[in-house]
This record gives sequence, structure tokens and C-alpha cells, in this order.
Amino acid sequence: MTTPPTKTVFFDRAHQPIHELAATNFAGPDRTAAAHLLESTQRVEADLGDRGVTDRLAEDLTAVADAVLAIPTPSGQPTPPRAEEAPDDPTPEQPHPAPDPSTDRSGRLGCGHLRRRVPVGGDGDASPVAPSVASYDLVAGRTGRFLLGLFSADKSQLVAYGQVNLRFSYLGPTGHPLPKPLPGPSATAGYDPIPGQHLNLADPGPRLVDPSDARGVYRATGITFDRPGIWQVAATVTLKPGGTTTVTSPFEVLASSKIPNVGDQAPATVNPIPGDGTPAKAIDSRASDSTPIPDPELHRTTVAAALAAHQPTVVVVSTPTYCVSRFCGPVTDSASTLAKTFGDKAAFIHLEVWEDFDKSQLNPAAAEWIKPSGTEDAFEPWTFVIDRTGRISHRFDNVAGEDELQAAVDQVTR
Repeated sequence: MTTPPTKTVFFDRAHQPIHELAATNFAGPDRTAAAHLLESTQRVEADLGDRGVTDRLAEDLTAVADAVLAIPTPSGQPTPPRAEEAPDDPTPEQPHPAPDPSTDRSGRLGCGHLRRRVPVGGDGDASPVAPSVASYDLVAGRTGRFLLGLFSADKSQLVAYGQVNLRFSYLGPTGHPLPKPLPGPSATAGYDPIPGQHLNLADPGPRLVDPSDARGVYRATGITFDRPGIWQVAATVTLKPGGTTTVTSPFEVLASSKIPNVGDQAPATVNPIPGDGTPAKAIDSRASDSTPIPDPELHRTTVAAALAAHQPTVVVVSTPTYCVSRFCGPVTDSASTLAKTFGDKAAFIHLEVWEDFDKSQLNPAAAEWIKPSGTEDAFEPWTFVIDRTGRISHRFDNVAGEDELQAAVDQVTR
């Protein structure tokens, strides 16, 4: 049997809304249904990367459809069955309530986050582009990078290639907006693809592309926010083809870091490793009773042992299976690739986020890095690079570009 091309085209355009549907159910009682949806979607993504797998692809696409149907609607009931399975007296479809901006995650680019405090979105006009701030744990007074994801308005495509212009403004302390925004820094952000793609960054852009063609964010460097509170980014995008549009998105800048930052002593984490009795899926969400733990070079030692041996160390905190944006897997794979090159010079360690996804239980080892005691939110993926003294020399939120990560590892292994 040959799978019609229209099926893969449909999946290519639908995967982002599918992942967002799962994300909206992470924090409620429907986590199991969300997990099944992400797991079946991941199988399809693997099929699409494996040429000639036609029968299995059709079967896995059907599993995705069934998993979507299992997600409850706002009324609390599963999605109405497909037409051919409809009961004789179906319940009328309930209207969908307007999204609550304090909890809406539809525009979030990052893989996991337990709670949102800043609304996302654009100007509310008919712009063909929607923004999503992809930076985590931004801190006043610290110079660093700023990441912004851009989507088509209907979220079916991504904006890729080229550059966009960013202007920042300060809206006021959290909960106390100013009468008039104050101007802040400006920057040009270049396209930063997620690892594992083979793209020609000289291709024209910015332009709308399907997610299978290119995935990434726009990265600006050398950005300093001079005060904590709510800021706003205005991104001016000149689509090729298309016109110029400006979209805005607010975000929060903190007074101090809530998780380990550059210059801090790295937590001496005793993370689970194979053979210590921990279930395989709690070591890497891609593993199961029948699937071995992948990337063994990332699960050979603990952070505590590497620090005690004064080894340069790379720590990746991610959940490849339950990652909404599909960034965790490539970021983890990138660390695995570097481990094969630098494995005799540094320790490379992957910390799986979830001890038990269905029960909303974070791995204690991962929580030390992304949700220390007293913090409310958790974001991932994160990549931390640690020098021989045990201090964090670099950290990368969300997307760790191959050039950035390799340069950081080069620095600590000299």
C-alpha cells in the first residue's frame, strides 16, 4: 500500500496545531490523552524521516487522528466522533470559550512550561505573522541573547531565513503599567535554525515555510534590559514574497535569575543513570520497556561525579517525547553528536524532565536545574556548559545553535 502524498502534506501543515492541542492539556486531568497524542505524533515524525515506510506511516497517522479525538473538548467530553462513527443522537457541539490570556499557551515556542504569566500574541490586526518570545529567564542588567519565533497567523507555517528588526520598549513594573512605554534597545535578529537541519542560510527571507522545510527562531545578541518588569518587542518583518508588517509581543524581565545562571556554581545533581533501578522512561522519555535508552553517551555518569572529577560538563535538560515545539529532540541530538567528538574531554549528560508525565511528576534531578525550590514556573529545553571549576560558563534557553554550543564547549575544554 502507498500512502497518498496528501496525507503527509496534511501532517506537515497540521503538526503545529496538533502539538498546541496537546500543550493545552498538560496542566489538567487530560495529561494521559495529551501524552498519547505526542507519542503517536512522534512516531509519524520518525516515519517521515524514514524513506519507504509507507504502511507504518498510514497506521501511525490513523493513531494520531484517534489520539486527537481522545482529547476532551471544553465541555469536558472527548472530541465528537468522526462522522462515520457518530451516534444516532449526538450531543450538540459546545461553543469554544475565548482563551484566557493568563493561561494561553497557543503561541509558546518553548517545549514545556507549567504556567504562564504574560499574554502572548500580536497587534490584533490582520497581520500575516504572529510572534512568540522564545527566551526564558531574562534578567535585568545581564547582557545576552534574545530569541523570537515567528509563525503564520494560522500557525500552520513558520517564518524562516533572512533577518528581522527588533525594537524593545519598557511597559512598566509587573502589574503596574506605565502611562506611556519607555523606549529601549533595538537590534537586528538573524535566523537561527534548530540543530540537525541542512539549510542554506543564504536563501532569501524572511519567508513562510512548512515546518518540515525549516524550523528555528530569530536570534539577537548583546541585548541588555536595564530594569525588571514587563517589556515588549516589536518585530518588523519584510516577507519575501509579501509586504512589511510589524507585530508585538510582551514578555517579563526578572530582577534576578530563578534558575542557575552564568557564573553560578553548578548543582551537584545525582541524576538517574541506567542500572540504578530507575525506569528507563524516567531517564529518557524516548525509552520504554521494549525500547532501550537512546544516546548512551549522555547517560553514563552523574553531574555530581563529573563535577567531583573536575570535568568540563554539558548538561541538557529536555524531554524529547513530550516536547511541544519539537526542539528538545534536536537539541538533545546535538549534544549527543558533540559527545562523540569531545567525549574524552568533557562529560555530556541528559536530564529527562519528567519522572512520570501522566502524574505530572518532574524528575528531581531536572527540577534542580529548571524548577528550584520556591519557583512557580518550569521551562525547557535548557543547555548548560560547566567549566573545570564547576561554574556555569554558558547557558542556552530553548534553542542551542550548533555554532554557539560548539564554541562554548571549545572554550571549556582548552
